Amino acid sequence: MKRAIINSIIVFVHIFIFVACSPDKVFLQPTPLPLTQRCYKIPGNADSIVVLFRGNNYEPVFTKYGKDTVNMPFSVQAQFVSSTTGNKLHTWFLKHDSVQAHTTLIYMHGNSGNLATNYALITPLLQHGFQIYMVDYSGFGYSQGEATRQHVLDDGLSFVDFVCSQPQVSQTKIILYGQSFGGHASTVVAHAKQAQLDGLVIEAAFSSHHDAMTGILGWLGRMVTPELFSAKDSIGLIRKPILIIHSNEDDIVPLYMGKRLYERAQQPKYLLEIGGCHVCGPQLYDTIISKAIRTNILHYTN
Repeated sequence: MKRAIINSIIVFVHIFIFVACSPDKVFLQPTPLPLTQRCYKIPGNADSIVVLFRGNNYEPVFTKYGKDTVNMPFSVQAQFVSSTTGNKLHTWFLKHDSVQAHTTLIYMHGNSGNLATNYALITPLLQHGFQIYMVDYSGFGYSQGEATRQHVLDDGLSFVDFVCSQPQVSQTKIILYGQSFGGHASTVVAHAKQAQLDGLVIEAAFSSHHDAMTGILGWLGRMVTPELFSAKDSIGLIRKPILIIHSNEDDIVPLYMGKRLYERAQQPKYLLEIGGCHVCGPQLYDTIISKAIRTNILHYTN
């Protein structure tokens, strides 16, 4: 019994030291790609999609088993964009082949993977009149630099400035859409950049770094985790329409965090409670989400 208690204490101390010394590594699990790698099989993809990256901008070509081209209903324009961090960020601009876009979504993905692993989480909205700009943060995919929470925030701020300067968005509404960690960070970005935005959508976002770590390590997690920035502190300062999407089946970021953000947000605001897995909203409820954006954000900007 004593040995079991001692072993538990040792494990607990190791976790304590790891979290205290490397909080960014707790929150961020990027999948970097060296520039020499031009072929990438998307993990866990049932259709065996292999992405081939071509040209200086690493334009993605979707294939099956790296051979037959998969005809997607949208085009992707890749580009490297400068961040205030000094890093070059890999970005994609996605546009549906046959649907005219009325709104631009600036998409901030979650804490893991890269553009190739995250694009399918947002592309169902393309068929509903949205065009999408998405970015890999520093240290993700082909983007330069180190993956840190501060870099994610700085990259998000830089990316909003870049997107808003593009001619493709001049005749559209512009909405920031963040999922999970990207939803948390995009709330802080939206506060800083709200003059350039027409609204904010956050899906499965945690309410703060402290709240997220409390759910993992209890009070100790809150004690050892520097906050840096907080969605629940920023969301009440946003004066643009906000749509909060959260699944009541989310086993990674519990629903109560979405409700906590909703309570702190200013009107106009709307909480869309859905079912299904973490950040699966557009894949399962694309029609419902697009309608919610039109009703609860675009309605107020016309």
